[in-house]
Amino acid sequence: MTLSNLDRPVQFLKGVGPKRADALARMGIGTARDLVYHIPRRYDDASTITPMLT
Repeated sequence: MTLSNLDRPVQFLKGVGPKRADALARMGIGTARDLVYHIPRRYDDASTITPMLT
């Protein structure tokens, strides 16, 4: 995927049909760029601090 493809609407991505495009639109995801930068809430755990060096 090139940078110019990131602005493509999600309904034109491989594997995204009308139902999935509607579900993504309800989540505020309209382009491939939106999809790449989407961070699911349930996977963002800010309660645990992990040290970078061990």
